[in-house]
Amino acid sequence: MLTAYFDETGHSRDEKQKFNGMAGLLCKAEEWERFEDRWDRMLTKFKIPYIHMADSMTLFAGWPNAKIKKLSEAAWIAIKTIKPLPIGSIIPMDGFRPLERKLRHYLEDPYFISMQDCMKLVFGPALGFLDRDFRVAMVFSDQVEFRHDALAMFEAIRNMMPPELRDKIDPPDFRDMRRWGSLQAADMVAYETYKEYERVYCKLSRKERYGYGRMRDVCESQGVHPIPIRYHSTESLSDIIRRADYTTRIEEYWRKKKSNRK
Repeated sequence: MLTAYFDETGHSRDEKQKFNGMAGLLCKAEEWERFEDRWDRMLTKFKIPYIHMADSMTLFAGWPNAKIKKLSEAAWIAIKTIKPLPIGSIIPMDGFRPLERKLRHYLEDPYFISMQDCMKLVFGPALGFLDRDFRVAMVFSDQVEFRHDALAMFEAIRNMMPPELRDKIDPPDFRDMRRWGSLQAADMVAYETYKEYERVYCKLSRKERYGYGRMRDVCESQGVHPIPIRYHSTESLSDIIRRADYTTRIEEYWRKKKSNRK
């Protein structure tokens, strides 16, 4: 069993949001069990209940920078130890919004694009297991506003997959991220993915963040380069529309062909 833990980044319904996407970590299920024990020990050592980047100002209030740095180092060491694969997809909303009407004709939410990318990226390494009896599970943070959409998106994407892969992936599970270190690690990956794309896309002068560098280290230690994250652009989003339009025209052609034969 391979398990991928994911977290969304950004809010697709927030008009002020710069980027939206999804990112996380893929690893063997037995490695995740080992990871949870190590993560729990780390949290106990630093006397915090969980890690959530959106709550960092509260969780680490009053901490000196040196302590925050030590926690970050410990967290990334715990992640690297099980050799997971960071995967993700992120979309610039200033590229999405001008195409929104056409994109939403085919895709109701930008998260659909990111989930589709992530499911494809999951099966990249998983294809090496096709000669075995393997399965892939996807786990998300249990957020009420995302659960229904995620289930609908998953079913739509799975129906588009080849039959030999369609039955290899289980419907997504939803868990409380405050109780699962694996989801907290996915949250860190999603956060670093957002920040790195913001740095590159907006041409900011700041250096690459420590966390993103550790993501790259995790990948390179497994011979993977670059990090398998899909960074979308206006061009790639336009290409999605072109391919969807083409598919629709082909399907319409064959519908008319069959209708004329009757």
